Amino acid sequence: MATINFSVEIATEYWNKEDYLEIESVLNAEFNVKEKQYARWSVESGDPAFFASFTLLGGPLIDSVVNFLLSKIFEKFTKKLAEKMSKKNYPHLALSFHNQNNSLIFELTSTDEQTILKSLDAMKDILKQNTLRNDKEYFFYNKDKAFWEMLINKPT
Repeated sequence: MATINFSVEIATEYWNKEDYLEIESVLNAEFNVKEKQYARWSVESGDPAFFASFTLLGGPLIDSVVNFLLSKIFEKFTKKLAEKMSKKNYPHLALSFHNQNNSLIFELTSTDEQTILKSLDAMKDILKQNTLRNDKEYFFYNKDKAFWEMLINKPT
């Protein structure tokens, strides 16, 4: 498998700067994080208050994302993210993973720490079952079913 490089861009709205910097510091241990501020309505993935975009270079996208989701840095990132979202009442999250040709976008709305952790952990399970049918695949976390569901047509 090819070596995989990550660049990370994070956009937030409504987050306290100290909270954002705490999460950014977890990622800065491994990556050069590029901070971009987006207005809530302008982020292509919908209406998150926290949007992280991961660019993966080399290897098939799903394999690369699954490997990243299994990494220690992602584990630290998710723990810190879930803690901040639950304790500070930041309910919206979107994570985008992309390479030159494809992208995967996951959206979640929750302030329950266990739901957030469970949903982020379940991302690898849905990806192991799935192959990309389109150049963009959108998933949202259905809290009632406790599972990621794919949207065939992303609403605008």
